[in-house]
Amino acid sequence: MVNLNLKVGDRVRAKPFHVIVKTFNNNKSCSRGLWLDEAEMRPFCGATMTLTRVVNRIIDEGAGTLFELKVPSVVLNETQCSGLKRRFCGRGMLHFWREGWLEKVG
Repeated sequence: MVNLNLKVGDRVRAKPFHVIVKTFNNNKSCSRGLWLDEAEMRPFCGATMTLTRVVNRIIDEGAGTLFELKVPSVVLNETQCSGLKRRFCGRGMLHFWREGWLEKVG
């Protein structure tokens, strides 16, 4: 597990997609339970972005329950679902990133 000690406002670069793939469990676009939406997130791989929040817990909308993440994720403000590749999802859902998929800049 990678711990970059990231904080809100830090600049990070998403690693190239071919590097991120190596972190997946059984090549299922998933790293320790967090799925990388290849269609939506791959275009951001290699880009430098700003961390806007650390996510330690989320709501499972289907079940209506709040649960703690075992491994915190981060949100990068420039990355959200465009809806173009996911049946025009209009919600603009934020993408969650693993620290292992990123490298600190500066």
